[in-house]
Amino acid sequence: MRRIFRLALALGLLWSPMVWADEPVALNPEEMRLAAIVAIEAGDTARARALTGALLARDPQDIEAQLLASRAHRDAGRLNEAQTHARRAWTIARTPHERHAASLAMAQALASAEQRTRAQFWLRRAAHHAPTERLRQAAVRDFRYVRKRNPLSVQLRFGITPKSNVNNGSANSTIDIFGLPDVNLTGAARALSGLEFMAGAALRYRVAETSDRATDLTLNVLRRDYRLSSEAKRIAPTASGSDFAFAALSAGVTQRFMQLDTRRETTLSAELGKTWYGGSPYSDFARLSVGHAMPLSRVSRLDVKLTGERTRGPAAPHADLLRARASYARVLSNRGQIGVSLQLTRSSASHASADFTELATRLSYAPPRPILGIDTSFGLGLRARDYPTTPYRAGARRDREASLDMTMGFEKMDYLGFTPTVTLSASRASSNVGLFDVDNVGLALGLRSAF
Repeated sequence: MRRIFRLALALGLLWSPMVWADEPVALNPEEMRLAAIVAIEAGDTARARALTGALLARDPQDIEAQLLASRAHRDAGRLNEAQTHARRAWTIARTPHERHAASLAMAQALASAEQRTRAQFWLRRAAHHAPTERLRQAAVRDFRYVRKRNPLSVQLRFGITPKSNVNNGSANSTIDIFGLPDVNLTGAARALSGLEFMAGAALRYRVAETSDRATDLTLNVLRRDYRLSSEAKRIAPTASGSDFAFAALSAGVTQRFMQLDTRRETTLSAELGKTWYGGSPYSDFARLSVGHAMPLSRVSRLDVKLTGERTRGPAAPHADLLRARASYARVLSNRGQIGVSLQLTRSSASHASADFTELATRLSYAPPRPILGIDTSFGLGLRARDYPTTPYRAGARRDREASLDMTMGFEKMDYLGFTPTVTLSASRASSNVGLFDVDNVGLALGLRSAF
């Protein structure tokens, strides 16, 4: 009580204009910190900066003074100085509580300067170092608030996947061609196992926005590289992983329209892109799409999308594609989640490999609670693709494929709001042309954002 009374008395004297002018009061560092807090709360940023400046002249390692100085400078609109003090606080922070506070100070200074992407990074740090779950959730809420107002959105993807079939080769060693039995398949015509290294980025920049519409510019980059296993090198001695490397680059514009009363959203987008295969240009494409998202209830949603695509290029078959897709998602009464999608594709081309009709469906399920402490989801896919002709036999070619996958997210291994994931997948495609009997088993290691 004595200490509180002494501080209150000191602050009372401090805030008396007569005493401040004529009778200087000697305050110890703790009293000066408290006086700086009162000055900040009162909006007297000049006095707060003077007090924190005196504290830091005495001890530049005073982290509380650095944090208070950052706040005082931010309130005064001196945002560069606010960032400088927050960065110094981060440098000298030692405990989780200090790192959390310094991260928040930096995020607030950056957000005030409209540097929202950098602010999001520091809010991830604040959540990571939060000493309590309550403070962590507060940092996550701040992160989502800043992200919603950030015109720039960046989504990064990384993955390493051991695969039994990196080249989509045949599962058979011999096939029948036009009635000739047991034709040997050699080299890269057969399935080759190895490692897939994937990296990608999706960028969106919002150039205009009103209450019911928004315009975005988009940029997408994807790269897949491969390293063949020793077994694959034995099957195909002249092949290398770079023969199957794939890259794609696209840019586009998206217009979104929101119906405020129903929360329905219509999306129109146009995109131009280019792909490379084996290090060489493969195709150029143009894509147009229209989509409509319809919340059906508080726990369910229906999305429909129609896409048209034209592919040209130095190596790819010239094709015109039309795809219709509908997907339904629902949160169950036990808080589990299900999803189902149906997709119909028609590709018209003069080349047999790109002239087909396809029907595909997928079912997904996420249990309401982690399994053995691990967030888990499951997927089942079915696909039927028919080609009217094929160069490998008389008549049509018919492919059927089934796939299963399970994704595990290790939320307890969170780092800066990112958690590792492991996806186990298996697929089997059977065809009336043996060359296209394809099996694939993979284990993908990746990262995803926890919020």
